[in-house]
Amino acid sequence: MEIDWKDGHASRWTFAWLRDACPCATCHEERGKSGRRPGEAKATPQTLLPMYQAPPRPESVTPVGRYAISFHWSDGHQSGIYSWDYLRRHCRCGECGE
Repeated sequence: MEIDWKDGHASRWTFAWLRDACPCATCHEERGKSGRRPGEAKATPQTLLPMYQAPPRPESVTPVGRYAISFHWSDGHQSGIYSWDYLRRHCRCGECGE
């Protein structure tokens, strides 16, 4: 996903990063307990034959007022509200250093 901000800055995120950075209370709490940062994937258990898991994809994107967007993800999750402020604070570009 790409956003060109009014101040000329451009931000880009992968769908996987956005799903792993879900700001909903449940995901935020789970990340806190495991010590992960927004966008950091969950650890996967080591198995002899890892099963393929399709990458997360948004099935729909909905504006939330004038301050945010919400995704309905292919894994069924849909409670995260990504505010424009949250997205800007978590810009992934080299200039922002994340």
